[in-house]
Amino acid sequence: LQQATIESTTDGILVVDLQAHWAGFNRRFVDMWRIPPELANRGDDARVLEHVREQLSDPDAFRAKVEELYSHPEASSFDEVGFRDGRVFERYSLPQMLDGKPVGRVWSFRDVTDARRQAIAMRDTERRWSQTQKLEALGRLAGGVAHDFNNMLLAILGEAELLSLALPDGSPHRESVENIRNAGRRSAALT
Repeated sequence: LQQATIESTTDGILVVDLQAHWAGFNRRFVDMWRIPPELANRGDDARVLEHVREQLSDPDAFRAKVEELYSHPEASSFDEVGFRDGRVFERYSLPQMLDGKPVGRVWSFRDVTDARRQAIAMRDTERRWSQTQKLEALGRLAGGVAHDFNNMLLAILGEAELLSLALPDGSPHRESVENIRNAGRRSAALT
């Protein structure tokens, strides 16, 4: 019944005695850590630990945490373990108590790789969405400014046209009015 219980969880479970020897584990633990069955069934702690360390991003920190907890049998711990291939596990460690005294340690590992990837993707999507909203707002602002500017240019060009019609042929101001009209047309084309 006890083994059936730990097999029914989605977490990888490893139980060790006070000397850090395996006292039990579930299949999920072996699968998560990619431990070959012959190595897991032999229970050779040193070889399994070496196999595990080869997969980790920071094997020294992993080993230091394990040693710290083995030297403090009543301590509890939670941290994350990163792998070279990008996987991430949450690692829980609690003392296994019997009659108020520690008799071993229970290690529980939860694969949070997909959750982390989804969170990163969500943050990236939110960042892109925010950027899109900023660009849309900037576009609306630029469109509004261009519209208002074109209205002002229309008034300038209209007044320049009326002034041009009112000037007599040969007026020394005709060239200035034509320069105003040309500048107004270039500005309208620019907006």
